[in-house]
Amino acid sequence: MGLAREAVNDADDNRWIAFGQTLQGAISPANDRDNYFFAGTAGRVASIRMSQIDAGLDSFIELYDPAGAKIGENDDGGGGTNSWLVKTLPSTGTYRILARSYNLASSGRYNLQLAMAASNNLARGKPAYATSTEFNGVEPYKAFDGNLSTRWSSRFADPQMIYVDLGSNQTFNQVVLRWEAAYARRFGIYYWNGSQWRNVWWTDNGDGGNDTITFTPVSARYVAMYGVQRSTAYGYFSIIRTSCTVAYSGHRAHINSHI
Repeated sequence: MGLAREAVNDADDNRWIAFGQTLQGAISPANDRDNYFFAGTAGRVASIRMSQIDAGLDSFIELYDPAGAKIGENDDGGGGTNSWLVKTLPSTGTYRILARSYNLASSGRYNLQLAMAASNNLARGKPAYATSTEFNGVEPYKAFDGNLSTRWSSRFADPQMIYVDLGSNQTFNQVVLRWEAAYARRFGIYYWNGSQWRNVWWTDNGDGGNDTITFTPVSARYVAMYGVQRSTAYGYFSIIRTSCTVAYSGHRAHINSHI
């Protein structure tokens, strides 16, 4: 998948950037697009920030995999009009970052930072709760015990919820679900803001398998999966693994759970 070439072939375009490096660039004129390349390894987590130097720039970043497919983009995830994208790299090869302005409508200087985010299982062994349990042996905590041979399963009814207590507020931006044969068709990811559950992601077309769900970072102690429609007549879920990816200060960690 290609993009039109940037309006100006300037000195800050088509540069290589390494993990741990910050490069300065400029969007000028407003429809300028700057390309950066880096070597990525499958499974690693890349944190990409585009932060304005000049106040008038509304930054926007896109990430393309080695095959040329766009796998992520972000507008204001870094606060204000700064962009921040955290992504698990799906394959090994050369990745491309496209830095531009939102709607190609502003200009100015910026810093582009590429960081390697560490992984850490925040949910393993943490308390977990659910609206129901199908039978003894598939309790909610089995979703977070680090054992891929265990799971949580609900009763045969809609809706159902499972959530984990992280023990304290954590900032996260990704949830990864690994389903068994029974999975949710319509479900969402929620966090508790101290007074109510807030939705950060929703789908009406769940297809089981492995789901990697990324959203703007939020800070919360409780993280939930809430489903309103099962894919089969059997138990609501058989999630074999659930991960919440935490992102802060360029760091990212996983909450792994097995349902």
